[in-house]
Formats: sequence, C-alpha cells, structure tokens
Amino acid sequence: MERPLFYFLFGNSDMFVDEVEIEIHAGRGGDGCIAFLREKFKPKGGPAGGNGGNGGNVYVEIEKGLLTLQHFRGQRIFKAGRGGNGEGKKRKGARGKDVVVRVPPGTSIYDMTSKIFIADMDENSKKFLLAKGGKGGLGNAIFATSIKQTPRKATPGVDGEMKKLHLELKMIADIGVVGLPSAGKSSLVALVSSADPKKAEYHFTTLVPKIGHIDLGGFYRVVIADLPGLIEDAHEGRGLGHKFLKHIQRTQMLVHMISWRDEFADNPDEFMNDREIILNEMYKFDKSLLEKPKYTVLNKIDMIGSELDSEKIIGELKNRLGDETLHAISIQTHDGVEALIQEIAERMLVDSGKFIEGLPVQFKLDEDSKQIY
Repeated sequence: MERPLFYFLFGNSDMFVDEVEIEIHAGRGGDGCIAFLREKFKPKGGPAGGNGGNGGNVYVEIEKGLLTLQHFRGQRIFKAGRGGNGEGKKRKGARGKDVVVRVPPGTSIYDMTSKIFIADMDENSKKFLLAKGGKGGLGNAIFATSIKQTPRKATPGVDGEMKKLHLELKMIADIGVVGLPSAGKSSLVALVSSADPKKAEYHFTTLVPKIGHIDLGGFYRVVIADLPGLIEDAHEGRGLGHKFLKHIQRTQMLVHMISWRDEFADNPDEFMNDREIILNEMYKFDKSLLEKPKYTVLNKIDMIGSELDSEKIIGELKNRLGDETLHAISIQTHDGVEALIQEIAERMLVDSGKFIEGLPVQFKLDEDSKQIY
C-alpha cells in the first residue's frame, strides 16, 4: 500500500518516532460586554461594557532533553485558552492561556494544508509562534459617541488560528555512526559515551537511534549518534529505509563501521562490497553525504582466527582503501577505540572552529562505567 505524503508510525514503545501529525488551535477571543454603570449618585453613568480578552497563542520551543517525537503519542491536539469575556465597569476579559509545544532539536515543521515550510528548530532556536490567538470582542463602552451615548452594541470574539502540522525530526549529532546491521554501531556509541542503546534478538538490532555525549576533557564535548543498520535499497524504503538515512544529513562527520567476516581473509573484495553497500545507499539518497569527512572502521578484529596473520590481512584491506585510512578496532577488547575517537574528535573540533589552542582535548575510556554489548 502506498503511503500518504505525510504519515507517522506509532506502536512498540521502543520504536523511534520521527514523524507525526498534530493539530493546534489558538484560543478564541472573549466576547465584548454590554453593560451600563449603575452606581449610587450615578443612575445614568453611561455604557461600561469592557472588551473581551485575546485568545491564547500556540508556540513551539526546543527541549534539549527530548530525542524523539515519541511524547506526541499521548497528545496530538493542542488548544490554547479562550479569552475571557468583557465585564461591566469597563473591565477587560482575561487573556487566554498560551500553549507551548515542545520538540527535540532538529525538528522541522510544515503546514499540511498549504504544504509550506514553517520552521526548522535547532539547538539555538528561540520560542516560535505557530498560531495566533483571536482578538477579543469590543464592549459597548467603545461605541459610545456624543450622538449615541447609550449604545447597546458589542462584538463577539474572533476565532484563533487552527493549523494541521507535520513534524519531522532529523537528529542533530556531531558524529554519525553508520554501517550494515550488527556491525557494532550501538556498541561503539555505548562504549564511548553516555548512551545506552536498547537491543533486540534479530537482524535490525537497534530499534531506536541513540545520542550520546563524548567528554574530551576541559569543557569539550561532542555528540555521537548510532544510526540503525542500513541494507541494500534502503534509499527506496527497504528495511528501515530512508526513515534513518535522513538523520545522517545533519551530522558533521561519519564513522562507517564494517564487521569482520572470515571471508575477508581470502577475498578482500568482500570487505569492499560491504563498504560499497552503505556508500551506494547514501549516494542514492543524497549525493552530498559522501562529501562529509568519513572514517572507515573494521570492527571485531578480536575474531580474526589465531591461525591467520592479522597484520597482513588488515594491511591488505588498508591497501584496498588507497588514501583513505582504515581504523582496526575491537569493541570487546577496546583495542584501537581510544585512538579512533581521539583522532575523530580533534579533527571535528578543528574543522568546526571549536578548537582552542592550548586547551586539552583528550578522550579516555572510563572502564568502570561502560557496558559492553
């Protein structure tokens, strides 16, 4: 069945929700009041009906603790408060209560009716007005003139704006980890950062992309994200498809992980084939992805048989990459992991302009706090 232009997926509580449709209703303005002042010694005090209060607005704001759009499962309609009606003695109605829709950094917002792009909310975005509340109606005091001193006229409040919105999340991460299923992406992120990826016993082991922070000493910190396993024809939606390919677009650097297979020993072309599957999918989805700085990593070198000459095999694979560096690591034994992260982090900080000469930039595994998968 063909999917509609906008769709969202709810189901398993561990599913990564990155597209949702919501409705927002700004508040209606309060009605104006018809009243006359009737006080002692002022039997004919004149018109005194107050104006209605304006309806509440609907805003969107970034909440950095959110990583998905999962929280919209329980609420898809957001309504701001109605303005209070005007009262006698020219008292204006109370303003309607505003509503704030909170989204994670990296959320793009589109108007589903007009198909117009509204906002792209990143980490530095300020609170943004999505829908404006309706104006309050006018009380009869406003209509008094020298000719018509006792008007019996008031106007109702105006409806607030109503919109149907499509929210789409593209994760914001400095470093994105890509590769075929079971290459060790989530394990690397868990090892070097604060992330705790959830696992399942089947080929697509990561259901929910996880974002972690890598501390580099001093005040340096970079964000790393594992992006679930891609397969051939993922750009066409096969497997998890472009649902996760789009998250690569916001990363500054990519770590392409390839899991050791015994076939690499006799046929290095198998290694190149595994590499090309991911590169081809990124190219077909967005050619500019291949322009990002990229580190190719051979994981699970601890599984190379003791009867094999591992240095010779790894050397041959490096030769196949030409000018591109191959990092050989083991998540299980931690071999090569510190050197890999250190090199990536230093280059990323320099390229992004965040590096300050003379300050320490050092990554070291905290062995006691890391869980190995």
